[in-house]
Amino acid sequence: MKYFPELGGIVWVNSSAKSLHLFNTTTNQWSTLAINLTIGDYDTVIEHSPVHHVILFGGGKQGVGNQFYKLNASGQVTSLPDAPAGVLGGSVYSLSAIDPVSGNLLGFLPEGASYEYSVATNSWRQFANQHPLKDAYGKYFELAETSIPEYGVIMFVTHAPAAVWLYKHATFEETLYTSGLSGVTAMEFAPDGRLFVSEQAGRLRVIKNGTLLSTPFVTISNITTNSERGLLGIAFDPNYATNRYVYLYYTRRPHQLKTASAASPPASPTPTW
Repeated sequence: MKYFPELGGIVWVNSSAKSLHLFNTTTNQWSTLAINLTIGDYDTVIEHSPVHHVILFGGGKQGVGNQFYKLNASGQVTSLPDAPAGVLGGSVYSLSAIDPVSGNLLGFLPEGASYEYSVATNSWRQFANQHPLKDAYGKYFELAETSIPEYGVIMFVTHAPAAVWLYKHATFEETLYTSGLSGVTAMEFAPDGRLFVSEQAGRLRVIKNGTLLSTPFVTISNITTNSERGLLGIAFDPNYATNRYVYLYYTRRPHQLKTASAASPPASPTPTW
């Protein structure tokens, strides 16, 4: 699903029914935008391009991984040229993102190949150089990405190896943003510009001006970290500028999901629980 402001609602690809739907957030009503789509049964790709005011979607698993479509601001769905093999394979076998500067769709494969779909020319091209994006399994089980339009970059975080990478528009230059992290599970920018990164073992790390601070913001004890458990999520209070609250989501012993808050007063970097 993706929020599509141009149509005032949430766009949902129903992979099993091969259809596209819109939930209007003003009327609270669903409508069908397209049926009989040629898409996979699951792991369908969907991305919003604010630059071109379109939704790009398609691909997925179960033998149909190359066909994809464009939804424009008028609600019209158009079939696009097939993607290169595997580029729209889904959340584990391929990685997709929107370039925040060009608004084009980027596709990454674990073996290092990367591609760009140009909305303006309606065509694909392959980048000449290789990218470093893959997890310890050689796929994308443990990788997160977020766009930072203000700087024209996309940030990628890998769990193992624990690293933060930046994609920069046009030159496709990957720069190691920081190192020294372990078992990264989530990241979130604070309103003051600092990047908070959670480690599975319970440490909440802070990156300030590109430097990983040696002292964690907070370390959670009584935490279980086997399998997909541990410190898993970060969120900032809407009134963070005044109350300085940071919310953390983690698994404690015995296996119970827990939400906690940490306050960071402006005068002191030490959180209180």
